[in-house]
Amino acid sequence: MMRLRSLLLGSLLLLAPGLPVFAQDSLLGRLQDEIRGLAGQAGPAVVKVTAERELRLPRHLMEQMRDSISAGHLRKSVIVGTGFLISETGLVLTTHRIAEGTDVVRITLSDGSERAGTVVGSDSFFKLAVIRIQPVEGVTPLALAADSGLPTGSLGVFVGNSFGISTSMTLGIVTGTGKRASPRDPYDNYTVMNTPILPGDAGGPVLGPDGLVVGMAVANYSGGAMQLVTTGAGKNVSIRGLASPSAGMGLVVPAEDLAFAMKEIVEFGRVREGLLGVSVRIGTLEVSRVRPLTPAAAAGITAGDIVVSLDDRPLRDDADLGFRLRRLPVGTTFRLEVRREGEQLKLTCGLEDVAERVGRILDGMQIRTTPAGLTVTTVGEKHEEAGVRAGDVIIMVGDHPVLTLKQMVSALAATGDRPIKLILDREGERVVVELTR
Repeated sequence: MMRLRSLLLGSLLLLAPGLPVFAQDSLLGRLQDEIRGLAGQAGPAVVKVTAERELRLPRHLMEQMRDSISAGHLRKSVIVGTGFLISETGLVLTTHRIAEGTDVVRITLSDGSERAGTVVGSDSFFKLAVIRIQPVEGVTPLALAADSGLPTGSLGVFVGNSFGISTSMTLGIVTGTGKRASPRDPYDNYTVMNTPILPGDAGGPVLGPDGLVVGMAVANYSGGAMQLVTTGAGKNVSIRGLASPSAGMGLVVPAEDLAFAMKEIVEFGRVREGLLGVSVRIGTLEVSRVRPLTPAAAAGITAGDIVVSLDDRPLRDDADLGFRLRRLPVGTTFRLEVRREGEQLKLTCGLEDVAERVGRILDGMQIRTTPAGLTVTTVGEKHEEAGVRAGDVIIMVGDHPVLTLKQMVSALAATGDRPIKLILDREGERVVVELTR
């Protein structure tokens, strides 16, 4: 990376008026050779990913567009993005937005051949989807760096399929790390680069100087809406890019988060979210509440404790604690050091799978976090009789709005032994159901 940065800065300096052209050519040529070398290494492993699914719109919009739909227009939604081979067994990484809502995608290899891909799993928090295809002979998969290795001011090379047409490369500069994009996006560890991500580039690798993947491009931050691009007449599809083509900043998920999420998805089909069972006052590390029958209660944490460190690494505040816990696998143990009435205590803790906890409370109903919210994926006879349907989005439990599974655990606990009232969004319509315990 230092070599690439030095070459770039040197090239810019030599573009000043009065400097000899041959010097410009020399340094720019060397920079070009470096980037071409990365392209030659990575290019064959970068693929185009196409996902097609039935168009789903709120009911009132479907009624307004009934004539167009019956005439054969806008029947399907097609999303085109980028992915990259990450193993010799045929695993491909891409962004969650491409794989969301479908089980099968189409993979176009660098030689133009196509293969069907099966979605192993995806995660809306880490923005990652893992797809499996038949192993590709003669192509060396890319490898994830042990960490992002991209501090502010570093250079990275984007590889993608701009507008779904052809392989593209862009050189970008890191302008920030560990960032959040918006209050509606819970992800808390974006690497921000000064290069916009064009439609079709989302899911592509960001390469470091040694050819290792230091991150994955997922979105373009520009404050604008996603672009909608439609094909010509008779295609009966709409093609939606995953980023606005306007000037903006590229949002990248770093390699260490990709590695964690990929391992979870390959082993369990999803990224399990761990529940400790404590509430911490905002901006502090003071425990305000410990939920009964949770790992925190079993470990002996009590309200009023001040959390000092996790596995001997000091913590800054509640956000830092949440960041660290989100990246610990369910089932592992860790040490929390707390201060209680002037005494330092070291407690051994674990994490419970929050989805399994919610499923037990709701008698087997399965819920998954998607960009639409808490989406019901599986229901039983009891739930169907109450009026719950697969695909419903849970927006409230009782009087409590819920956006995450952890919020749902808290809201369910607040109902006590009373029947559980769920307020659902079903294709734009609000539905209220009540579940007996």
